[in-house]
Amino acid sequence: MSESFGSPSQIQPLSVGNVVSAAVRLYRSHLKDYFLLALKAYVWVLLPVYGWAKFYALSALISRLAFGELVNQPESISSGQRYVNSRLWQFLVTMLLMFLIGIGIGLGVFVLFMLFAFLSAFLGLGQQGNPATYILIGLLTIVLSIVAIVAVLWLLTRFYLADVPLAIEDNVNGTSTINPSCWLSTDMHLLSLNSCDRVQQSWCLAPTCRCHCCQHSAT
Repeated sequence: MSESFGSPSQIQPLSVGNVVSAAVRLYRSHLKDYFLLALKAYVWVLLPVYGWAKFYALSALISRLAFGELVNQPESISSGQRYVNSRLWQFLVTMLLMFLIGIGIGLGVFVLFMLFAFLSAFLGLGQQGNPATYILIGLLTIVLSIVAIVAVLWLLTRFYLADVPLAIEDNVNGTSTINPSCWLSTDMHLLSLNSCDRVQQSWCLAPTCRCHCCQHSAT
């Protein structure tokens, strides 16, 4: 098959339950292949830089193979591996960008909690011996912790699919793949799908995308 997937064939509308069932069947039927690829990917993590790029590429390869099965364009492991290996350093660029984004999110949470800690200390010193103050600080701490956890998880999900467009589409590089990931993760209502084509096109709606399904839609 060609390196980039063509227009997927239409399937019947899928509910969330059907999507989960299809995913279970898919991974059950390819459990050995996907497990060995995942195991190989984690072995590569032990080797700095090059191994990290291989880890990200092999992880993305599983997504590529699964996508090919879902759109009725199955691909051999060797063919898919040749494709992701040809973009190895692009995967490294994406991984480094994700690392920097993660550091930025961590620093933001740290600064927020430090400001809250200073504010709590200030209020506590000014209201020593007042139980209501300590109760208020405790409640605010719980609320802030929940908000911080939800915010971090939301941000992480925005970048969770960053490797998938890079593994599937030709005209996506290590930096531009982040934008489709953000776009796709904001449309998680697409779990109720009319076709696999909508999954592919959902990341193609990004303004800078030049992948083949955007060009096909434009025509």
